[in-house]
Amino acid sequence: MPQRYRKIKVNGKTRQLSRHLMEQHLGRALLPTELVHHKNHNKLDDRVANYELTTHKAHSAHHNQKHPERKTCAECGKPFTPHPTKRATKVTCSTECHRRRRSAATKAQMAAGRPVFAKLTDELAKAIRKRYAEGGVSLRSLGAIYGVHHSQIGASVRGEAWVSR
Repeated sequence: MPQRYRKIKVNGKTRQLSRHLMEQHLGRALLPTELVHHKNHNKLDDRVANYELTTHKAHSAHHNQKHPERKTCAECGKPFTPHPTKRATKVTCSTECHRRRRSAATKAQMAAGRPVFAKLTDELAKAIRKRYAEGGVSLRSLGAIYGVHHSQIGASVRGEAWVSR
């Protein structure tokens, strides 16, 4: 059974106990825009110390936020606010930090012997198409072998890019 907020009757009207106790604590009526948040998320814990006065927008953001509004740059350590649609993926605060991070990642790939995505040349495209035609190899594994992104290999194999003349 889901937890429900406790209710009481005050002057013949049913009210939430948490709102009533917060009004008594503050000595004023709560505004319709104000909401009483239970800090420990236990709706039955009606200690005033467990209450926090907030707005509906802030309360919704507190409970529903999947990705934080403020992040720390993975490159320079400065706090930043990513665009709302980029919160899941953004890890750097600026284009400069992004470039430094990518450059460091490329150097690390090269040092570890992993391929860094290369430009597709005509000779490379022919070799890739030949290897793919032989079968038994995926686009991703070809990409890892030749250091070319698998989407570019797929376009080459389908004849959408690097068609030999």
